[in-house]
Amino acid sequence: MPAIFIFEGVILLLHVCLRHALRMMIFIAATAGNTAIAGALPKDFAIQTIPNRSENGLNTERILCAFGDMKQTMAKVAAEGVNVPDVADLCQAVMAETIKRGKQATLYGRMQPDDPAGEFRQVAHAATANQSQYVNVEGIRKELNCTLAYDAGRVYESFQPNALALPNWSDDQVKDVRTRCFELSDDVSVVDGLRAGALDQRRTVQLTN
Repeated sequence: MPAIFIFEGVILLLHVCLRHALRMMIFIAATAGNTAIAGALPKDFAIQTIPNRSENGLNTERILCAFGDMKQTMAKVAAEGVNVPDVADLCQAVMAETIKRGKQATLYGRMQPDDPAGEFRQVAHAATANQSQYVNVEGIRKELNCTLAYDAGRVYESFQPNALALPNWSDDQVKDVRTRCFELSDDVSVVDGLRAGALDQRRTVQLTN
């Protein structure tokens, strides 16, 4: 059984029973004769294998990133002896692959199946105004943190390149904001999460052109 399926299976089952899921994935791999598991996996294994994720697996990781749950998820995975990447690096890579596949709307479709574009606009509008809440298309107030704003920033930049007025941050400054955002630091504003996401997307496009 390829190690990619072990990691993806673990992620998909985390919210059902995390520890049991991990042990089951490791047991299945071991009985299948696969030794590239747990502590033997390189730290960046989860990032290297993102292009091989199923649509469901990739979207699950995106949800964990966008709603600020990936830090806790990776901490629990690491507690089982699995080498895990930095949360911010993983979430950046997840978003890059999501946009590469043209799946920007998927998250917002989960949030509001009848109007994903409208839900995205509400999130993006509130994020640009540095608000800690947004009003969804049904008129319900929802929490807005820097991790969801980061997602919105990348999506916004992918659809409307260079439309946002962004600060002239260096790569190190963007990385610092991104890292603190996904580490759930209280000192990262919603609008800075949006800016970091947009700048990451802008740099991704520059590097691939």
